[in-house]
Amino acid sequence: MIWAGGKLRGPQLYTPDDIRQIAEVATEARRVLDELLADCIEGETTYWLTLAVDVLMSTRRRYTPMVDVRNARDELFDEPCSLSVDDAVAHAKPNKRQLKRGQLVMADFMLEIDGWNADVADTAVVGSGGHPLLEALDSVWEAALGAIGPGVRWDRVAGAMAGAATAHGARLVRGLAGHGIGLAPHELPVLPMTPLPGEPMPELVPGMVVTLEPAITTGSGETVDSEDGWAIRTADGAPAVGREAMIAIESDGVRVLGGPLKDDSLNT
Repeated sequence: MIWAGGKLRGPQLYTPDDIRQIAEVATEARRVLDELLADCIEGETTYWLTLAVDVLMSTRRRYTPMVDVRNARDELFDEPCSLSVDDAVAHAKPNKRQLKRGQLVMADFMLEIDGWNADVADTAVVGSGGHPLLEALDSVWEAALGAIGPGVRWDRVAGAMAGAATAHGARLVRGLAGHGIGLAPHELPVLPMTPLPGEPMPELVPGMVVTLEPAITTGSGETVDSEDGWAIRTADGAPAVGREAMIAIESDGVRVLGGPLKDDSLNT
């Protein structure tokens, strides 16, 4: 780990033992996330879901950094997780509107244990059945994992995701970015999902732990900020889905932490 004057500076480079501890937190965070997604049932409210997470965190004596996040108005999020429905792409606060069959719910959850942080997200369909956007998201995810690795510049990963989205008639949502994570919930580098032309791109090196968090939509991919100062929505009202897990860059490949599989995996 790199320190400067007692304060962290990034990008952080973590040891194998560090990554083992981060992986343990990521596994616990994914467990909570999966419980959240399973509870996205017809007639339920996102407000009730966050109450359930509050209880879960108190019984396990865990802390979620999301409660302390502040927006541009310096307002406190003060909720244990974000639950974004349909055209909401990210950061939506819970409300008491009942969920309807067929709606898309993206749950985003952060967890800290003993100073180590995890940040995970995924999308569920309310009720039974799948959704074409989720099939497209799986392809985007696999394309990213096929491109990411030590010595790879980030724009190669972003390009692979964009190509997979286009092949399924979807687009990556603009303006979102992954980031380093470990001893802080947000660290360098910043990893834009849709880089601007000529934007400098970081190279991924062993020891980095970063979030991979694509979001896709059937619409234009442009977004607007909600009046409440939190939710980011698609500008055209098109539905969106997203996923987030953590990627440890290792000398021989990458390790997925808190991903959609039951076990972490090594993708060489």
